[in-house]
Amino acid sequence: STITYIDGDKGILRHRGYDIKDLAEKSDFLEVAYLLIYGELPSIEQYNNFTKQVAHHSLVNERLHYLFQT
Repeated sequence: STITYIDGDKGILRHRGYDIKDLAEKSDFLEVAYLLIYGELPSIEQYNNFTKQVAHHSLVNERLHYLFQT
């Protein structure tokens, strides 16, 4: 697919053309998530905006938080 390439016989796994070993060594989870979604590694500005969006959308609504507490 355009997202992932696998060749098990040769031990190759790539996401968007990047070797998985390189991504594991040089990128964090959110950089790889951005790559998978948008097709390219983020610039510093894109990364900062993306991490803010993820943090914002991972907040638990106050009412849900109360519900879980009961």
